Amino acid sequence: EPKIPEMNLTSKMTIPLNRMIKILNKSNYSKGKKEHTYIIFEIKDGKFITETTELHPTRSITELPSITGEARSLYAADYLLELCKSIKSKTIDIELGKDYPIIIKFDVAKKGKAEFLLAPRAESQ
Repeated sequence: EPKIPEMNLTSKMTIPLNRMIKILNKSNYSKGKKEHTYIIFEIKDGKFITETTELHPTRSITELPSITGEARSLYAADYLLELCKSIKSKTIDIELGKDYPIIIKFDVAKKGKAEFLLAPRAESQ
């Protein structure tokens, strides 16, 4: 069984899956064409802030009662969108840190849980 490494994931939240898909769809498409886009996930002051970094910038602020902590990381939006489209749960649990992988947890067929780990994109200066 694969072992997930210990990480300092300082933020957690639960978000409706359809809300996450809408956020990712907005960041990933422009004028009907799919574009490779990166998205920043930030949790600050009880808000989930998402912001795209390339081509057609978008910004979304979501307030959820389940948000805790602070975090900020950059991810490939297309990878997250494909994952979220394949999930059949109503909500997903997200754990984030500062420049750490994201962990997405969700129910599978009411019989168990699955966890998905995606490393952040390394920013070059």
